[in-house]
Amino acid sequence: EVRLGGDVVTFGRPLDAQRAGVSTIYQEVNLVPLMSVAQNIFLGREPRNRLGLIEKKRMHSDARDLLAAYGIHVDVRRQLRSLPLGIQQMVALARAVSINARVVIMDEPTSSLE
Repeated sequence: EVRLGGDVVTFGRPLDAQRAGVSTIYQEVNLVPLMSVAQNIFLGREPRNRLGLIEKKRMHSDARDLLAAYGIHVDVRRQLRSLPLGIQQMVALARAVSINARVVIMDEPTSSLE
């Protein structure tokens, strides 16, 4: 039995868990190395204008603010693969909490986080 906020919950898909506020950080960095830091943070949840177009300036600003809250100051337009592994891991953490997660599940964090 799994409880979230005192209620018994079941999730049919990872997206259902995410919508309920459960986020996961895997042992291996599970991001897209060729995409930018900001794109990785908001992948699938990009801020859009009323026409449905991605608001890149807002995405970059939000990504900068989110990372700055954790003491990470990088150019969020850079490809993720160009950054050290420790920063990539912090991007994964920032992504996980950026969904306003109530619960963050970490897969063996001490073995992978620098």
